[in-house]
Amino acid sequence: MFLSLLSSACRSLARYVYELIMITMDRINKYIIVKKIILLALFGSFLIIPTGYTTTIKESVNNQDAATYFQEGKNYRRQGQYEKALLSFNKVLEIDPFSATTYYSRGTVYMNQSKHKKAISDFKTAIKLNPSYAPAYDTLGVVYRILGQDDKAIISHTKAIEINPNHKGAYVNRGNIYRSIGQYDKAVADYNKFIESSPNESKVYINRGEAYMKMGQTENACKDWKKACYLGQCNRFSGESIWDDCK
Repeated sequence: MFLSLLSSACRSLARYVYELIMITMDRINKYIIVKKIILLALFGSFLIIPTGYTTTIKESVNNQDAATYFQEGKNYRRQGQYEKALLSFNKVLEIDPFSATTYYSRGTVYMNQSKHKKAISDFKTAIKLNPSYAPAYDTLGVVYRILGQDDKAIISHTKAIEINPNHKGAYVNRGNIYRSIGQYDKAVADYNKFIESSPNESKVYINRGEAYMKMGQTENACKDWKKACYLGQCNRFSGESIWDDCK
């Protein structure tokens, strides 16, 4: 009888201890969950930062690499090492495929290599990425002129001027086309705009003088040629009989 009671008491005690342990574990688990929620609420934004921070670092490194390759490409282009320049600019575009300046720069390399279709393609891409890119329009006009497409060239140079009236190179480029197709008054007007901001460019005086001469304005032509001579271009007129009339 005693043993039976003892056995029953042991079982009851064991059950009580088990239930106590389970209650305790349940509370511990709830505490852990609550603790996680509190930590997430307090420090969640901080915990997310490393991912964004890592991305920022990666972007920063890529930007530095792109800038390095871009400068490298410009140096190669200036040295006439066009294939190396293309490799450098291609690396930039792998990092940043939306770089209008890189497409423009690569286009100038293609132009120097007489790869005019590729040059036109790059200039047009640069313009699509940056519709206000005056140099891209102007240089696109230069390529069209090389290909004998004067109408397209004039449109491109005019667009460059509309975007940036101070883009003086476009005036000379367009003026040269007007002079070549016999529109001398327009040529003179464009040369005048250029000379307003760059009065010491001898070649422009030579070109404007030629336009004046075609218009029958010999006096103005002689003035321009004398100015060009003063700026160091006297040898340009050696052997030309018309120059003798200006002396």
